[in-house]
Amino acid sequence: MRHLFVPTVLIAVTVVSALLGLTLADEPSVPSGHLTPTVFYFHGERRCMTCRSIERTAESVLHAKFAEQLKAGDLVFKVINFDKEENRHFVKELSLAGSGVVIGRVSPSGEIHEPKILQEVWPLAHDEIRMRKYLVTEITSYLGAR
Repeated sequence: MRHLFVPTVLIAVTVVSALLGLTLADEPSVPSGHLTPTVFYFHGERRCMTCRSIERTAESVLHAKFAEQLKAGDLVFKVINFDKEENRHFVKELSLAGSGVVIGRVSPSGEIHEPKILQEVWPLAHDEIRMRKYLVTEITSYLGAR
């Protein structure tokens, strides 16, 4: 009788988890092949010169170093104004403190999985060479993480 207890509990946990839409691992419920790596530049309505510079540098790095991935659709770049009503949810979901660059894997339904906020873009904002290196390193690392 004791031998039946563990498999029965495992089956029950699996069934309940499936019914509630839960997964036992921290992996997204969408297969990784359906998640599109995306680099976001989030900004507000009011934008300073530094904000615009970070966006230009991020876009420039993507087109210079990741052009093939962008062209093939294996990587996407999106600029999002989080002050617009339809985008305000990103501030809470991603714990955004202001403008910045975020990398994530986007599901077909638009959910961002495994977001990574690139914290160093602001400290490096006035050193374009170091910021470019930082962005290339972080994006390359993120893309290779799977």
